[in-house]
Amino acid sequence: MNMKLELVVLPVTDVDRAKDFYTGRAGFDLLVDHRPNDDFRVVQANPLGSGCSVVFGTGVGTDMTPGSVKGLHIVVPDIEAAVDAARNRGVDIDGPFHFGASGRAEGVDPERRDYGSFAAFDDPDGNSWLLQEIAGRPDWKLEVVVVPVTDAEAAKSFYTDQLGWSVHSDHQSGDEFRVVQMDPPGSPCSVVFGTGVHPGAPGSMHGLHLVVTDLVAARNELVGRGVDVGEPFHFSLAGERSAGVDHSGTDYSSFAEFRDLDGNTYLLQQVTSEGLSVP
Repeated sequence: MNMKLELVVLPVTDVDRAKDFYTGRAGFDLLVDHRPNDDFRVVQANPLGSGCSVVFGTGVGTDMTPGSVKGLHIVVPDIEAAVDAARNRGVDIDGPFHFGASGRAEGVDPERRDYGSFAAFDDPDGNSWLLQEIAGRPDWKLEVVVVPVTDAEAAKSFYTDQLGWSVHSDHQSGDEFRVVQMDPPGSPCSVVFGTGVHPGAPGSMHGLHLVVTDLVAARNELVGRGVDVGEPFHFSLAGERSAGVDHSGTDYSSFAEFRDLDGNTYLLQQVTSEGLSVP
């Protein structure tokens, strides 16, 4: 069962301001701006070259505090070029920088190693992003989402044993820092959790969208592994929630929700065709 991490919900204060920032200064592609009524609006923006997008809006189903999403990792092939382009568009960006034996140091990694050079910026609400250089990757690929957890070992067991995700890496440096990267099967974007990697409260990340081709089959498989997955539901074009899968079979319309051990929430979303945007 493939589980493609396709959407990350960002909590914002002003939807138009966020849209202007991401599609203007940050240079993301606008995929969707859907507003069927005054109580519901969803804006989907895609980092260039990325298989995972961000979503924000009104009534999009998150109670996260604006600015509370931290450490979203965007991979770029040339950190200096990416920083210059972002600055030229008006982004207040910090970097490039790298980490040496004495901690953070200014400039790119002297050996120009992959995963060694960074830059950081915030959106207008304070949601934070890290650019990370990996040669040969597409421009602006959203690759890692940081999930806040209480116990890294317990979380690792849940994600591997119950969700069936694979361990991409597990790196520990002393008692104060550990980072575990997990890959949903078939996904271009991973999640990271650990010790010393996220300032937010465990369980505060909500609305991560995992795309599956058959919602009922995916839900049954997870339930069989002991995951407490809610009943399927769907939304009408007007944004109204109803029980059961969407009988028309429309992509991006049928969902089921589950939580990890800390209460971070995921939405299974049925998409039978290729693509990122909603109809």
